[in-house]
Amino acid sequence: MNPKRPLLLLIAFALFAPSLSAQVVQDYPGGGDLGYHDSGQPFTEPLVLDDTTVILALQGKHDWADRPAAGLQVLRNLHGLVQVDFVPVPGHLWDFEGIWHKPRRLDATSLIMAGAGADGRYGSFDDELIRVSGLDDPVRAEAKRVTLRVDGPTRDTELHVDGPRRVFYMLGQQDGDSASGPQIIVVADRIGEAGENVQVLEIRTLLGSGGAPYFVNIGTGWIFPLTGVDENFGTADDAFGYLRFDALGNAILSSIAFGLPVHVATSGMWPGANGHDGFIFASPGPDQQIGDDDEILRVSSVSQVPTLRHMTCGGGRYFVGATGNPPVAVDPAGRLFLPQPGLDQTWGGDDDEIHVLTDAGTVVLPALAALRPTGGDALAPVALSDCVTLMAQYGSSPFAFADLGVIVIRFDPQSQTFSATSVPVFEDLRHIVPLDDDTAMLFTALGNSYVLRGLASGQILLLPVGQNVWDGQTTPRRISPSAVATFVYDPADANGVVADLFRMHKVPAWFSYGEATANAAGYDLEVGIGTVQPRIGGQAYQVTLGDAPPSEPAALIVALARDDLLVAPDCHLLVEPESVLWIFNWGTFADGSSAISLMPPSDPLLQGIAGHFQWLVWDQSSPRGFQLSRGLTVSF
Repeated sequence: MNPKRPLLLLIAFALFAPSLSAQVVQDYPGGGDLGYHDSGQPFTEPLVLDDTTVILALQGKHDWADRPAAGLQVLRNLHGLVQVDFVPVPGHLWDFEGIWHKPRRLDATSLIMAGAGADGRYGSFDDELIRVSGLDDPVRAEAKRVTLRVDGPTRDTELHVDGPRRVFYMLGQQDGDSASGPQIIVVADRIGEAGENVQVLEIRTLLGSGGAPYFVNIGTGWIFPLTGVDENFGTADDAFGYLRFDALGNAILSSIAFGLPVHVATSGMWPGANGHDGFIFASPGPDQQIGDDDEILRVSSVSQVPTLRHMTCGGGRYFVGATGNPPVAVDPAGRLFLPQPGLDQTWGGDDDEIHVLTDAGTVVLPALAALRPTGGDALAPVALSDCVTLMAQYGSSPFAFADLGVIVIRFDPQSQTFSATSVPVFEDLRHIVPLDDDTAMLFTALGNSYVLRGLASGQILLLPVGQNVWDGQTTPRRISPSAVATFVYDPADANGVVADLFRMHKVPAWFSYGEATANAAGYDLEVGIGTVQPRIGGQAYQVTLGDAPPSEPAALIVALARDDLLVAPDCHLLVEPESVLWIFNWGTFADGSSAISLMPPSDPLLQGIAGHFQWLVWDQSSPRGFQLSRGLTVSF
């Protein structure tokens, strides 16, 4: 590391010190082993059930007396008074069994994960799927098993969720299967209902790169790459599989071929989704080698008649890297953002470029610094919206630490032009986590976290969240516009399993949740915050309401916790009655708007606390006599 960098970081944190009170890092008990203490055990992947609930799968081992039992650690009300519950998962021959490290969300109250079955071994004929429901009330949560009668997912297998009652995964090249043997897709349908059904689909060509499957959801089904009969990618008989399901849940598998060689990254990032019913993929071109004639292609109307469109790429070597990982982002408008090595065709130079591929052609932007570290892979760009995309920036040499940071690419809808701004961070970026259209959190190789604000307006501000707060191993997960989750462990703990912690990196933010009451008049009952943003020790802020019944009595309910109680047809109370602090009686103006001014907390010890708000408005035109707005969470 550059000897000057610690001093620069110290100076940076000192400069940002007045703003530190706006960000906070909070730890909560993980409840068991999260994967740090066993080289053969992968890290637990936190499951974000909703924007206030996270599930941790604790991989207890039945044969280790000093290990906690396997089960689910449920952390609820993460934007208020956090509640921690444990849901055990009963086993077969033992009191508890080891469970999968990566549960998958089915809906707002249930998840699914792989079970090892009676033999306690994954990848065998008695494997199961375990569906856990009722997680909104963990005390009453229930685990239900689905026997597969085929080999289940292994630790290296991805379980894909296609709706709240259907999952699938790929088997192949396991248990002695040859490289040219059949690949199997296993579909489990109507999970937890009468008539559970397990379908087995067989494919005679290889999936993914080197047998590693990669599926992408395009809304109408799932796309995955196929090698064709020669079982090699990069040749003209490459194709794409298309897996979809009819109204009865039957799996329909078809193949889409364009007579073009397909490039598949070893890290499994191609193809990529491109809007509803579409995807993008890369081709090495006529010479079938990654090089100057490479191109990116867009496919649309997959479920009808697939239409192929060639996108110009400027003739660059944009796939060169340690793993062949193509760092590309697609924004909601369908524009593609990818780095190029510039005129010298060598990554890591000051002439690296950003290419934006649009339907009208390619826009070239100067990268302002190297876009890929020499001999390594770049961090993939991240599109926050159709107007803001972020791309990591690297130093041209080991001593060019001033180049380390992030490039903010902004699109101006009025002038239809792009611009790029460099924001120095002075550290290697490892993760970019979007929080909303205007905000992102950055995690660096030194274990620090930062928040980047003002991206939509162009008034960009970089603020530190925590120093030495990320282990560099687990992947940060977005919980909500105000929080990102990571893990941490205590190396001083001999066993380690009890000291593993769930960590939240929190920043001030506000966001709405739930649905307003349905009404014949078409009121949206929009909730929000005025121009002053709520901050600990800051100025008074306003909780606003718009498009509500005009000139009617109204009340603002303030609570410490959220809820979802059906109080009338299509009418939900979205704050917890037991945690209500205040009810402010007010009214709406003639235009249907309203606002109440409140003071934020002043105690610095309350950093990270959240309040939850909902408007109640009388409505003489409604049979129920009132309307309820969406909920509003304000994290201070």
